[in-house]
Amino acid sequence: MSVQFRIRPLEPADLEHLWTMRWDPLPRQLSAFYLLCAIAHPRYCSIALDEAGRIVGVLLTTPEEQDRWLYVDDLRIEPDCRQLGIGTALMKNLEAQCRAGGIELIWLLTSTDVEPFYAQLGYARDASFMPPMARQLMARHRPEALILSKEL
Repeated sequence: MSVQFRIRPLEPADLEHLWTMRWDPLPRQLSAFYLLCAIAHPRYCSIALDEAGRIVGVLLTTPEEQDRWLYVDDLRIEPDCRQLGIGTALMKNLEAQCRAGGIELIWLLTSTDVEPFYAQLGYARDASFMPPMARQLMARHRPEALILSKEL
């Protein structure tokens, strides 16, 4: 299946549709938190639209106060549009925006099953953002969770 899509910045009017997207496996409360972060810091958030104007992908981020690094809150692609390059395009668009904005590092929390996607984009394991106690708790309760980062 081939889908044509375009990427544009997140706009306030998009949020109504984003509430309807499937955010599994995120608990609804966590997805709501990410959407609230996007409202507060929309500068590096973007969406992908198909030919009909349907939102098929969303990338939500939160920049650090001094804009030295940025955290990827969520990258969500509609299930029927996965494996079409939309996620890669959203991440590459983000990296270009970050370079232009002077951001030096992007980091994210993901799981081992998604690590290959980010690895092919140059992201590597990096636990330096997390205090030792938090790393121990994560290892004990969410062993599949990983912190990845990429210097720009």
